Amino acid sequence: MPDSQISTDEKDKLVAEIRSVMADEVPLVVRVRGGACLYAAHFSVSVLRKHGFDAILQAGSLQWPRVAPEDDDGVSPTHFAYMWDPEGPTSLLAKSRGLMPEIHIWCAIPSTREIVDVVTKDLPADCHSKIGYDWPGELPPDYLWSREAPANVYYIPNPEATRYACARIWKCFEPDYLQRFSRYFRDNSA
Repeated sequence: MPDSQISTDEKDKLVAEIRSVMADEVPLVVRVRGGACLYAAHFSVSVLRKHGFDAILQAGSLQWPRVAPEDDDGVSPTHFAYMWDPEGPTSLLAKSRGLMPEIHIWCAIPSTREIVDVVTKDLPADCHSKIGYDWPGELPPDYLWSREAPANVYYIPNPEATRYACARIWKCFEPDYLQRFSRYFRDNSA
């Protein structure tokens, strides 16, 4: 399905369907305490594939500005970020507890080079709960479905992070869209 022909109303309906499935399938504690991007990306891929899109999972790092450039004080962080660093101390501690390392996971549509991220609206709350900073700048959109990220927003896919995310999804759901790659996930320690 050529995504360039998808209207904002159609995107809104698909995102509402993704969120409805997610609300039914993902425990509230996950949606409230973080880690929802793994499930949001999985259900995004599942729902979009059901509607004929060639959607895939991507994972890696995300940086989103929380402060407008003109309000940068030179001291406080300008961006809120999830930086993929599997051997970093925070990630190692999380993995030792059976939790996700620092990572962001989203859906991509390769044929049109689009990013679909249905948890962008949660970034300000995540910023406050994880690093204790408010979000004085422009708020992220309710969701992102675009060929280009907004100015100063960086989605950085990483093959290792994507394999890790796929392995976690495989352990939870064994989805059809990962079936042909399952030999890579069966023995993964994700």
